[in-house]
Amino acid sequence: MKELKVFLEKQGYAHVKTILNSGNIIFESAKSKSDIVEKELESLLETKFKFPIPTIVRSAEEIQKLLKKNPFKNVIANENLHLYVSFLKNRYAKHKKIEETNGFKIIEVQKDAVICVLDKTVTQSTKAMELLDKSYDKHITTRNWNTILRIQPLL
Repeated sequence: MKELKVFLEKQGYAHVKTILNSGNIIFESAKSKSDIVEKELESLLETKFKFPIPTIVRSAEEIQKLLKKNPFKNVIANENLHLYVSFLKNRYAKHKKIEETNGFKIIEVQKDAVICVLDKTVTQSTKAMELLDKSYDKHITTRNWNTILRIQPLL
């Protein structure tokens, strides 16, 4: 991740921080629109690494708004109940009916994210996340709520 940090800084991004080797990167850009930054990053990363790397960019304000709303405020988390936010690349994608399976429940569908929980006492499977991937043509990235909470102080 250090190589990626240095590379992005050389491309003009400021205050670059990589998070947990998870693909999460915090940075500042002179460009104000997330979709423009997203396209630029995809192009830069493909040039650097010689294969396409899809990106999904959210501004600090968007993440802070999500954190403030706290879509999991009515969910009692434990070691077996995993809380997820799936960010959609296409913010206005037509939302599809996704079959909830035993242990998988959608809490909320937002214009740019799907908020869900997965109960590992019911299923150890990642089938639920595969359903989300299929429903949104893999134009989605899912993060555990704890990862998003770790990002908060860095914004």
